[in-house]
Amino acid sequence: MKKKVKNAKGKVKQIKRKLLNLGFEERAYKDLIEMLSDTKDVHLKKFAAWELALWHGNKYTKEDAKKCLEFLSVVIKEETDSSTIRKAKILVAECQEILGQNIIAKKELERLLTEETHPDLLIGKGK
Repeated sequence: MKKKVKNAKGKVKQIKRKLLNLGFEERAYKDLIEMLSDTKDVHLKKFAAWELALWHGNKYTKEDAKKCLEFLSVVIKEETDSSTIRKAKILVAECQEILGQNIIAKKELERLLTEETHPDLLIGKGK
């Protein structure tokens, strides 16, 4: 199992490097989309979805916030690690704020704080 996760992370990491550092944005983005839609490997799917979510989340536009939310739904559905789920839900709240849904975002962060007290949740709620 660990080897499978490591291999999936490695594949996505190679494409991420092309996306962020080497100037192959269009091709790397397409590769991540294909990876997400064509694989049955849950690990590969969630790692690709996570990178696509981050890519769109870092654009800070309404259109990209909507795309980010789509990819985050895949991450949250497939993820079992509580730390990654927390990070994804914080990013969901940030996207909701970009879309003008501040009340929904704050309520979700407040709900998460009832489950876990974490500095990232407190910072997110303080916005």
